[in-house]
Amino acid sequence: ESDGLQQDAHLLFHKGIASRDLLGYLWNYDQTEFFIDLMKRTMLMSDYQQDGFLIPSLLKENKDMGAVDTRCVVDFSTTFLPHGVFQRLVCLCVEYVSRKTSFDDSIRMNKNYARFPAFACQEVELVEDLSRQAILVSSSDIEKVVRILSSMLLKINGN
Repeated sequence: ESDGLQQDAHLLFHKGIASRDLLGYLWNYDQTEFFIDLMKRTMLMSDYQQDGFLIPSLLKENKDMGAVDTRCVVDFSTTFLPHGVFQRLVCLCVEYVSRKTSFDDSIRMNKNYARFPAFACQEVELVEDLSRQAILVSSSDIEKVVRILSSMLLKINGN
């Protein structure tokens, strides 16, 4: 609080959005840029809005998100859905959307759900369903979205 970072800390722990100032403070202003780069390269964090970073693993879980019109299921049931894959996929989606359009408050995210209104020129919803060991995808042009998500999942697998 004495450093004026109380609002930044609240944003981090309630919305998973970190400021550069808060990260510097948490890391004792030592190697901050190195840690930011490391987290971005490992898809644990992505740029978000002006000077913020999204850390999906810090988002809260929402059990009351309602029904999603599932158009595709990325099925991990024959193996398992590794911990952190969904959050890394969200990071890649945020990066993808940020290259195509500007951010606004219509993007909705929590620990197991993400909605991107302007993903490949359409709305896309992603849901992590741990009971089915799957990621559920909803979109009007599912073929195009699946191609993009497949390449993202290959990138995650390669890292």
